[in-house]
Amino acid sequence: MFHKNIPNNNEDIIRFLAKNFAGTKKVRNTILFCSVVIGIVAITMVFGISFGKIQAEEIRLTRENGTASSGRIEDGTEEQYAKLKQLDYIKQVGKSIFVGEATDVSENNEKTICDIVWADSESWNNFLRPAYTNVIGNYPQKKDEILLSERALKKRGISEPEQGMEINLDVYKGLFEHSKEKFKLCGWYTDSGNKLAIGYISHDKINELNLEKGPYTLLFSQSNHLSRSKTEEKLYQALPMKSADQKIYVSDTAQYTAVSKFAGGYEMVILGTIGILCGIYFLVRNVLWISMSEDVQNLGLLHTIGATERQITKIYRKQMRSLMLKGSVLGSLISALILVLLIPELLGFHFYQEMGGNTILSFFRPWILLLSVVFVNGILWIASEGVIRKITKLSCIESAAYNENTVARKT
Repeated sequence: MFHKNIPNNNEDIIRFLAKNFAGTKKVRNTILFCSVVIGIVAITMVFGISFGKIQAEEIRLTRENGTASSGRIEDGTEEQYAKLKQLDYIKQVGKSIFVGEATDVSENNEKTICDIVWADSESWNNFLRPAYTNVIGNYPQKKDEILLSERALKKRGISEPEQGMEINLDVYKGLFEHSKEKFKLCGWYTDSGNKLAIGYISHDKINELNLEKGPYTLLFSQSNHLSRSKTEEKLYQALPMKSADQKIYVSDTAQYTAVSKFAGGYEMVILGTIGILCGIYFLVRNVLWISMSEDVQNLGLLHTIGATERQITKIYRKQMRSLMLKGSVLGSLISALILVLLIPELLGFHFYQEMGGNTILSFFRPWILLLSVVFVNGILWIASEGVIRKITKLSCIESAAYNENTVARKT
């Protein structure tokens, strides 16, 4: 009498039976193969398109607002700036100095050209530059350099700007104090046009104007999971306020707003992920359980010739690995083709052409595809292991009894 855990030397016979055994389950294998492919494609597409549209909305909001910052403090201090940088829920901090308006010297100070502003590198790189398109040149470094909006240049009658060209402006400090300044154009950019254009100057120029100590406008952006009201409440508790009249202005981050508009918030995105994975789990488990229940007689035959539980489990696992590998390759290929070629063509490759830029949206993200492959195969493996262990633990007698009971129930 053979015991199911006793080793044997019938490797060739078992391998032959296993191969033929696998060939009789083409329907099951096809369903499982399609489950892997569809699962990977579905998750990659859902999240690829979602992240693409969230990115689009985030860029739109940033350009519409003229800044990527979500909060500011007027008349800020160095102490407040240092404290903001220490807070773990504040991602980025920068500071700027508003000098005043600049008018065209050739028209008796009647035409306002732009606001004159200095911004530190953090403000420019993290908050201001992302709100602009077609940025030519670099932020001003020398005392006489200026970076202007195309709208400001057009107000001065300049439609074809060149780096190094002379720009004469009458710059106001406050309501009455002003001085005629001669700048060299170091670059220009395109903005949304919702507010008065801005001309950026260097820190050396700020020193010359005796404004190096402020007053500062502090710009910041909180973590994307924090709402406006929660951030505002925490900041009023954490920051030393200059006076009772000083205000902290906070809005939701562009990403927080974009996610809320698209999917009802991060919570819905997480629930959607869980829903898809649970659906795949129960589909695979039910398909395997129904199909493997019909394998019991064949398993009894393998037990009879001396196959161990470990060998039979290995047969099933080898089948599952083969299906997962083939399904992952095909699913990844289909996902990449759809998100790289088809979706951008359908939704518009240059989504923000109308906003004056040529931002190219990316719907395909390799890390999403990788996670999809890992999660789908992980769910498939977990679901299959539970069924395989239950079925392969049946002995010869249990297999026969199981088969007789199944036939009796059917009749």
